[in-house]
Amino acid sequence: MYREAAKTGVVLKSVEVAVDGDWGGDPVRAQNVAFSVKVVAKASEKEIMELIEHTDELAEIHNSLRMGTKVSLANREAVPL
Repeated sequence: MYREAAKTGVVLKSVEVAVDGDWGGDPVRAQNVAFSVKVVAKASEKEIMELIEHTDELAEIHNSLRMGTKVSLANREAVPL
């Protein structure tokens, strides 16, 4: 949000994000994930809403989740005592 706001000249005062979801299935995984955002900025309501919608279209984390990004275990290390 801050990166995209800087590109448009919108001055952000605060950004709050809340994420909700369920866990289920076998194996258990996140399901029904949804997030909400509250943005306080020195801009009109229309400009803030446009910034929120624009950021939603290109933000890396939730777009990775939306596309079902594969996650793999890269390294393993077991250190017995």
